[in-house]
Amino acid sequence: MTRKKGWQNVLIIVFSFLGFRWIVQILQRLTLIPRLSIENYIIYQTILEILILLWLIGVNHWWIHQKVSYLTQIENPVTSLLPIIFLLLILMSFLSIRDKTLIPRTYPETLPLALFAGITEEYLCRSLLFPQVLSAIKKPNTKLTCGEVYKAVFGSAFIFGCFHLFNLTAQDVMTTLMQVWLAFIAGVFLVSLYIASNSIFVPMIFHFLYDFIIMFGKGAIQQSVKLNLQSLESLAIFTFFYLSYSLILINKKRLVKQLNWLTRICNF
Repeated sequence: MTRKKGWQNVLIIVFSFLGFRWIVQILQRLTLIPRLSIENYIIYQTILEILILLWLIGVNHWWIHQKVSYLTQIENPVTSLLPIIFLLLILMSFLSIRDKTLIPRTYPETLPLALFAGITEEYLCRSLLFPQVLSAIKKPNTKLTCGEVYKAVFGSAFIFGCFHLFNLTAQDVMTTLMQVWLAFIAGVFLVSLYIASNSIFVPMIFHFLYDFIIMFGKGAIQQSVKLNLQSLESLAIFTFFYLSYSLILINKKRLVKQLNWLTRICNF
């Protein structure tokens, strides 16, 4: 795949996702579909995630033709991923920048949304976007290098973070910027999981756990975030631990072993 084709596919993926969201908002403003409220937010958002997933699968089938890796190559995946599970649960239990005005949500409400949000966003950003960014970055007629992979990891995570700027339509700037930064760091971590495990199911599971713990434990509706010492400390700790673990997962020694797999899924 050429660099030009890679950038074209990146734009197709980005505008396919954003275009679908914009169409939904336009239909809401034209009152062709009901506006979201606190009471129906979870249901509508879950349905929207499912529709976006189906749309992206169609886009990939007819235009992108990106291979998706499902079966893990980890020799002992349960043992290998236990430290990550532990880290994720500990961080989500102790780190929260959300205020006490959030509306508590029940198990039946949060489970479907967390599940489909995890599946949809990982399919979008790790299965489709990351390989295309890597294809756009890789120099033609040369072997894939670790440096190019690192650039694609951070580049795709940056785009994933920027997707959350869409939330400016429903909340304040500070809250949105916090989400953009958290999504960027989480994006680096999740794409590192994808590379290390060779399976999209692994980041999907962790994304689901992340969202479920936040939604069920802290509430699903967030209107604002106060910028104070506690929130900054939480951001710093979150950033340090997730970036550190990402670098462990895809350090150069480990990453070299994954270059052949990355070459195959990117059709180099």
